[in-house]
Amino acid sequence: MLEISDYRLGEQLGRSTISNWRIAETHLVDHFIRVGFPVRIESRHEVGQLLDTMQEKRFEQFMTELGGLSAAEADSLTDALVSSVKFQMAHLPRRNPCVPFSTMLSSLTLYKKIVGIKPDVESVLEVGPGCGYLSYFLAGHESVRNYSQVEACESFYILQSPRLPIVPCTSIATSSSRLSWSMRKFLPIAASTIPGGRWAGCTRPSASTTS
Repeated sequence: MLEISDYRLGEQLGRSTISNWRIAETHLVDHFIRVGFPVRIESRHEVGQLLDTMQEKRFEQFMTELGGLSAAEADSLTDALVSSVKFQMAHLPRRNPCVPFSTMLSSLTLYKKIVGIKPDVESVLEVGPGCGYLSYFLAGHESVRNYSQVEACESFYILQSPRLPIVPCTSIATSSSRLSWSMRKFLPIAASTIPGGRWAGCTRPSASTTS
């Protein structure tokens, strides 16, 4: 998991390249701060409180929207939940693992909508991935070659960091103090680490994040 000091160093470097302080202000998550959300953390173990957040108590709502799950979808959801628990045991050993039913089902719902619109989707750019659980489902989608994330919240970024290769994008540092670290792209490599190691060895070209 990314060290907090490394994240803040990247943020500091990003701020040092922007031309106007207002650019950085456009990427502040002040609405999170106002409600007491743990945007800044002092220990990586604090991300444990984010494992099933933003979608609390919406399990039945998502299940109703989906009209239930097929056997294959139920298996996919179960596999993702198991991988999530294993992830927690590996990276957050001080905490008792939780099973993020609601938040994981929301990501399955999002995944179904994406592939429903474009079954052969090759590239996905997710802005504000939160817990980052969409990656569990994209990992098994054969046509996907490029999955990129943009995240402006420090705590969420730290939580997501073990799952994707982090590529500092200094070329866009002039447009955001945090995007120099918070934009992540796949390098042209044969495989990358996704939760549970489930990427299935897809090759990712270094092309843009357009579909």
